[in-house]
Amino acid sequence: MSNSQGSAPVYEPIQKDGLEGRALDVVVLLKAAHRLESVLQQWDSIDSREALEALAEALHYNQRLWTIYQTDLASQATPLPRDLRRNLLILSNYIDRCTMQVLAAPDRAKVRTLIDINRQLAEGLAEKPGDAAKPGSATGPAGEEDSFELCL
Repeated sequence: MSNSQGSAPVYEPIQKDGLEGRALDVVVLLKAAHRLESVLQQWDSIDSREALEALAEALHYNQRLWTIYQTDLASQATPLPRDLRRNLLILSNYIDRCTMQVLAAPDRAKVRTLIDINRQLAEGLAEKPGDAAKPGSATGPAGEEDSFELCL
């Protein structure tokens, strides 16, 4: 998804490990999900300055990642099919909206939604191209549709 050009703060440390393409996207998506998950584990103290700063940092990291994807997806040089690019841009718009809502008013369920989206996309990218057509692959957790509506 990403060509990682101009994306040093998000991709650089991982690129040093020799990853590229889909494998790199999987690792970075999971890293963003992990950062958000760490905030959820400390949610009981979300009103503290430190917890709010950790939430903002995790959200900004995730947003930078998705901004890179938006830039890549908007490029005519992106090799993805037009419909897939369009759907991913719609998803990235949703991520932006959800992120702004959580920054304005911290909401555990919305953070969980962001985590789930990153993990599910990483899972899909980690599959071999032929695996996506198999029954039962790339299925999300129960209630996924409900969580997606949280930020509409």
